[in-house]
Amino acid sequence: MAEQPVILLPLDNRPCNLRFPVQLGRIAGVEVTVPPKELLGSLQEAGQSDALLDWLDGESRSGTDAAVLSIDMLCYGGLVASRKPYTPLDLATERLRKVARWAEAGANMPVHAFNIITRLSITVDCDAAARDYDLINRYAQTQDRGETTGNAQDLREAETLKQQIGEGVLESYLQARRRNHHINRQVIDCVRDGVFDDLVLCQEDAAEFGFHRQEQSYLREHVNQLNLEDRVFLYPGADEAACTLLARHVLSAEGASPRIRVVYSHEEGRQGIPPFEDRPLHESVSLHLRSVGAMETCDADGSDLILFVNACAPMNREQASQRSAREKRLDLLAPFAESVRTALEEGRLVAVADVAFPNGGDTQFVELLLSETPIARLASYGGWNTAGNTLGTVLAHGVLRWLSLQARPVDSLSERAHFQFLFERFIDDWAYQAIVRREMEDHWAKPRGVSIFDLGESAGSAEQFVCERLATYVERVYQQHFRCVVGDHGCQWSAVLPWRRGFEIDFRVEFPSGMEKVGETS
Repeated sequence: MAEQPVILLPLDNRPCNLRFPVQLGRIAGVEVTVPPKELLGSLQEAGQSDALLDWLDGESRSGTDAAVLSIDMLCYGGLVASRKPYTPLDLATERLRKVARWAEAGANMPVHAFNIITRLSITVDCDAAARDYDLINRYAQTQDRGETTGNAQDLREAETLKQQIGEGVLESYLQARRRNHHINRQVIDCVRDGVFDDLVLCQEDAAEFGFHRQEQSYLREHVNQLNLEDRVFLYPGADEAACTLLARHVLSAEGASPRIRVVYSHEEGRQGIPPFEDRPLHESVSLHLRSVGAMETCDADGSDLILFVNACAPMNREQASQRSAREKRLDLLAPFAESVRTALEEGRLVAVADVAFPNGGDTQFVELLLSETPIARLASYGGWNTAGNTLGTVLAHGVLRWLSLQARPVDSLSERAHFQFLFERFIDDWAYQAIVRREMEDHWAKPRGVSIFDLGESAGSAEQFVCERLATYVERVYQQHFRCVVGDHGCQWSAVLPWRRGFEIDFRVEFPSGMEKVGETS
């Protein structure tokens, strides 16, 4: 493993972007160095791009194995800031040039970059913005569909929607979108010029139609013309990209390329387009596999890792909770969960990507896993936000777990980091996102008239509600599945709302020393 640290400049300071890569680095035995949190901004405040450039320069002078860089943070101050036009194109371009000069000065250090293709709509940071979010979302899809198909009705509907959007909101959105596209083209040129070793272009929240389609078409053509198909990757995602590139770097440094077999819960879901994405699920899976540095294989016996994908459900979460739907889904999910258990009993290394629904794991599926499957034996699990977010996180965790198990004896610090991250994914991705978050909205926020987009001074009270609800799930998962792995010393945990809204939590667990049974699951 790397003797010197990997520098990470994250997309923002949310746990998925700042803490996840650090945790995954520990699993791989790699130190990941991150900037001071105060430089990274917040929901309402852009990160300090120029100060971060100085930080990068200082860190690289002290010895670094590689760098993973968010271009959005460097150019605009983060993901949310990238959706706003406040940073002019010439300033963003100058910052990119400074990054290029910095990267060229450290020619012996691999530099991995990632950037976002703007999503369909704006940021929802208050109740008022929710209306414009929906209008722009519908406008972008309808306008592009009308232009693509020549459907006059779509074009008329798009014009009507356009007139309903708040004054100045649409132009700000389009202005930011144009600027970001220019920067994406320049970043591809940086790969051509050897400034960056590779590049991930993540398509944030999208759909089958929208303004992103034309942008993607141009970017792909540019990549193909430069013969950069093996170094520039474009797929649905965003917040998982740093994890993907960290794992890619570690695998490359070790000369490793794990063979991964993919098993889907059902063919309809494999072919389906997940919510917030623009292509069939199986295409995204293949792209994520390539990006992380793995090889897809159909050979069950020749695989290093089996990726089980609980594929897109042909209904939303509320419809799936109906009794008739639950009975029908049980016929599909029960044998799929059984196949996960069987693979584990056969001694296979198993990862589970739970992408049936966006914004949280599939409760019916997870309940089957909890009742029938030794989940602490999994290499990884994920079920948060979009399918792309889940796939990238699950694969990064899974391949780094595979790599760590090649060492004998297995490092105890790597083991503890793995089990903590796995435990956190079940509590965060399933218990919070799929259950407690919705309880908080319905039974705490609405009765108090508090916006889940901005909890304000009520954030502390909301956190207390969340922790009270999570406690039962934490105890259940620990007692039933992790106690036998990490020992009888219990677990210490906390949960906070880092951006003072309901969309994400920072859930952390610590397993005290004395993990004498660690390693028996491998």
